[in-house]
Amino acid sequence: MNRPKLCETIETPLCEVLESKLCECHCGEYASPGKRFILGHWAKTKTKKQDPIPDHPCECGCLELVAPGKRFVSGHNGKGENNGMCKKRKYPKPIPNHHLCVCSPDCDVMVASNRKFAPYHHLKHPSEAFKAKRKEYANRPEVKAAVSKVHKGKVIPRESVEKQMASAAITNATPESHQRRSEPHKKENLSEETLLQMSFSSKKTYEDHPELREASSVRFKKLWEDDAFRAKMKIAFEESNESRAIACSIASKGFWQDPEYVAKQMVSRNIRPNKMEQIILYLLNLMYPGEWRYTGDFSFMINGKNPDFVNINGQKKLIEFNGTYWHQNDVPGEREKIFAEFGYDTLIIWDHELKDMETLIAKVTSFHTKENPYAKHCTEELR
Repeated sequence: MNRPKLCETIETPLCEVLESKLCECHCGEYASPGKRFILGHWAKTKTKKQDPIPDHPCECGCLELVAPGKRFVSGHNGKGENNGMCKKRKYPKPIPNHHLCVCSPDCDVMVASNRKFAPYHHLKHPSEAFKAKRKEYANRPEVKAAVSKVHKGKVIPRESVEKQMASAAITNATPESHQRRSEPHKKENLSEETLLQMSFSSKKTYEDHPELREASSVRFKKLWEDDAFRAKMKIAFEESNESRAIACSIASKGFWQDPEYVAKQMVSRNIRPNKMEQIILYLLNLMYPGEWRYTGDFSFMINGKNPDFVNINGQKKLIEFNGTYWHQNDVPGEREKIFAEFGYDTLIIWDHELKDMETLIAKVTSFHTKENPYAKHCTEELR
């Protein structure tokens, strides 16, 4: 059997194999004759050009390091002005730990030169815009509903309440801060719906948790044992009673201007003349039959005022009966001026005058026969 020769089994001529060299990528294979690498192996030896290591600061004053042989970081050549400013940076580079935070005199946190507050410390002194935004967010109906849903049915632990009270005492140390925090919670600043909801919630809490009612009772009893607290509450009650009396007086005056309210009071009270008024009415009917009528039952009103007796014979005259006990603090002439604005002349009879009937008869006679000085000055509309 004829075997093939060695030269016939090698595809590449032996002379070319002998002339080839190893690939310079160190893969151990031979490259083609006259070549340094096998096709594609040259990329294995390609290395990226490394940047030089920065070793000195930029001359613009920004304190950033630049590479050897350069004076500025790229773009920092600020025309030779060595004042800490450059084209890229409009302001000097912040200096860390430059000064204390300005949120309060007691704050000891250091901040950079370009800041006034430490992180979140600005909330201690919020701006007016921030306050308005926070108030607007808190007053949103969906936010109120979410907060109410989270806290509904929960009982605040006694420790948390004491902690909040201690915090509030520190916060309300000055009268200005106390007034600022208490103003939104005053009754006159709350809506009727809010007050009803607060009342219902408080009653329900005490009904569901009797121990809270007992604890509150014990706490207030201890407070009332303190003389200073009692004196403080006495002053507060006097001030509130005075302001309440003024408010009630103003509201009452407004009610008596309403005819429907007067009609209801007339029916519900069913007022009749007392003994003193009966004596005066008897005297008027005896002296001038059919000319005077009792109107102290709210059947006749003038600008919210109710006179006791009215002349019904064409004269615009009124008679008021005053008891010393009930009218001792009245302003003299106040009711007469009000009635005079509507063209009515008024006679005041005091209870002690009933003891001298002769003098009283002479006084009534003089008043009945004299001319009304106010009827000329009143307008036709008031007449």
